[in-house]
Amino acid sequence: FEEIQVPQCDDRLKAMYIQNRMMLILERFFNRLLMRIDSIHFDSRISSYDMARLREVEAILMKDFSVPPPSIAQLSRTAAMSPSKLKNAFKEAYGLPIYQYFQKHRMNKAKAMLISKKYSVREVSRELGYEQLTNFVKAFQKAFDQNPASINGEA
Repeated sequence: FEEIQVPQCDDRLKAMYIQNRMMLILERFFNRLLMRIDSIHFDSRISSYDMARLREVEAILMKDFSVPPPSIAQLSRTAAMSPSKLKNAFKEAYGLPIYQYFQKHRMNKAKAMLISKKYSVREVSRELGYEQLTNFVKAFQKAFDQNPASINGEA
């Protein structure tokens, strides 16, 4: 990308032209991506009121991975929905059931922590609320098909 951004040519006008074209391509790509994301909610049967409630539930789930997520009953009270409506609406809005969504983001945080090389596998496990290191390793392997120790070089 940097080679495209800073072409190795003497003609400054040609270099500016190439940079302009690349920026236009990137702008179109991100605009189309944004349009796809926005269109997802237009096709949805979820009201804006319910969507706001689902965002509250999502915020609760993403707040602290070191503690187990609240029960469906607790989350449904927060969302002012029945448990079945909450489960169905959440899956429609976010594409995954509630606990799978929580686990996916929990594992993504684990991977980011390991990639940073600031934490050991044991520290990440504890930080994300796993009492047993083996349970964390199994969950990580299930999510990413690799051992967490191989990411930060502990293997």
